[in-house]
Amino acid sequence: MDIDAGDTEASQFDAAIDLALIAYVLSVKGDTLLTLQDEAYGNTPLHVACANGSTLFAKTLLTSPHCSDASKLLGLKNLVDKTAKEIVCDLITKMEGYVD
Repeated sequence: MDIDAGDTEASQFDAAIDLALIAYVLSVKGDTLLTLQDEAYGNTPLHVACANGSTLFAKTLLTSPHCSDASKLLGLKNLVDKTAKEIVCDLITKMEGYVD
């Protein structure tokens, strides 16, 4: 399968825009945003990043200067009692059935 160079460049551009937006929001809201949990599922931005398989987004959140306590962030559970790490483990387990 050939990968179109234009698609790759567009993806890299989109990722750069996403990271710039994350950096801006963190600079405005800081630690408050990192621990903010949505009302529907209790997910933090780290839960969302992990659920979407975005290691770059997760790394950006965890290494942000506003992340004063990464272990606290990693320990936050959503409404179904899952940490971000547990969400990643669940994704890997589901994917194992699709990979030979």
